[in-house]
Amino acid sequence: EGNETLTLTLVPLTGGATTGTPAAQTLTIVDDDIAPAFTSSTPPGGTFNQAYTHTFTASGSANGSSAKTFSLTGGSFPPGLSLTAGVLSGTPTAVGTYSNITVTASNGVSPAATQTFSITIVKATTTITWSNPADITYGTPLDSTQLNATASVTGSFTYNPVAGTVLNGGNNQTLSVSFAPSDTANYDNALKNVSINVLRATPTITWSNPADITYGTALSSTQLNATASVAGSFTYTPSAGTVLNAGANQDLAVFFEASDATNYNNAAKNVSINVLKATPTVTWSNPADITYGTALSGTQLNASASVAGAFSYTPPAATVLNAGANQNLSTAFTPTDTTNYNNAAKTVNINVLKATPVITWSNPADIIFGTALSGTQLNATTPVAGSFSYTPPSGTVLNVGNAQTLSTTFTPTDTANYNNAAKNVSITVNPRVAPKITSAKSATFRVNQPGTFTVTTTGTPNPALTVSGSLPGGVTFTDNHNGTATIAGTPSAKGRSSLTITASNGTPPDATQKFKLKVAK
Repeated sequence: EGNETLTLTLVPLTGGATTGTPAAQTLTIVDDDIAPAFTSSTPPGGTFNQAYTHTFTASGSANGSSAKTFSLTGGSFPPGLSLTAGVLSGTPTAVGTYSNITVTASNGVSPAATQTFSITIVKATTTITWSNPADITYGTPLDSTQLNATASVTGSFTYNPVAGTVLNGGNNQTLSVSFAPSDTANYDNALKNVSINVLRATPTITWSNPADITYGTALSSTQLNATASVAGSFTYTPSAGTVLNAGANQDLAVFFEASDATNYNNAAKNVSINVLKATPTVTWSNPADITYGTALSGTQLNASASVAGAFSYTPPAATVLNAGANQNLSTAFTPTDTTNYNNAAKTVNINVLKATPVITWSNPADIIFGTALSGTQLNATTPVAGSFSYTPPSGTVLNVGNAQTLSTTFTPTDTANYNNAAKNVSITVNPRVAPKITSAKSATFRVNQPGTFTVTTTGTPNPALTVSGSLPGGVTFTDNHNGTATIAGTPSAKGRSSLTITASNGTPPDATQKFKLKVAK
């Protein structure tokens, strides 16, 4: 059916009357049945085992509809592809070129449209998945941690450099892999590169905390003895020869410079050392023995030390120790430099001998036979409390004799600190001698004038003197208890007195004397 033409005239009306100029328009009614014609390009090539899709399109319409039908009318699609509702899709399963394929588009209006083409399915390119490996450190051999590429299909990998290779230090070093698929008919070989950073290794320094040292010990290779896992040189701080002050956990540092600077970093390490305070040497020998009563002094408390400082003694100077062997004397030494030196102490022993009391005892005066020994003769003394034992004992009557020995043994009350003591003296025992009066038998005094007369005797012991008869008034007779008597006084009247003087010492016979005392004008 062909196109039809219509003319349309429009007349304006007002109240039923024509009021303007009519307008005419010619319209053409187009016939809408059009044969199809391909508007899509020929299908592209595909890749093995990869999803494929192509949509066929065509122009044309029939009875107001643009629907078309697409169908394979010549040749065959690559295996795995099919045409549905104008869409060629699927996953190719074989590599090759498929020619003389004809697809026809129809809509019921002749002529139908055809499109003849070829589709080439190529080998698939294997997808290699391989990321840049994490940084490694020099000395780490390449292994599956770095050479860990994977592929989308089965096959084999060849790496360059190979596993086990130790790369030098450096950034962005290339690692390559070549992949050979097992299915060479449908897959191409593949290559991929990644880069890796090989960091310089830090040498391992082996250095333990040195053993404690004592102040005064210079640092040496005993302490500064670090070793490294590679060749290089060490620099220590503080250096060898340094004498550290005392203190705990003091830093020793070492800086290591590797000979191979390409592959190794420099390295450092710190350790700590304890420098113990030194203990001064105190020199002090056991003092010589002393005797109880001797106060301690610089003679005994005479310690010396190897460094400056002060001594404190126990017991202190001026102490008087009890007697005893191996008694401790101690000193505590405080150094002036307390930062680097400990206090020190030392103990020595001293023997404190018992003192022997000094006995004071002189030779007693001569005694007369028959005189029993008593405190008059046995009168030893000592400044120490205690008791005396005499030989012969008190009450003994010695025979007559010269220089006879008297002995005493002294036992101190404080036997811990004093020895017993002994002493001898000598005494003479004279024989007894009957008394004799040796003085004159008469004397003359003057009235009202003082007069005196001494009566003398001999005899052992000294005789006692008595008088009988009447003495002149104002005159007395006195026994002097030494073998003499005194007649003395101031007579008040003249006259004559007849007296009898008797001398007696226990040794018969007593001596008597008729004595005349005349008082003259």
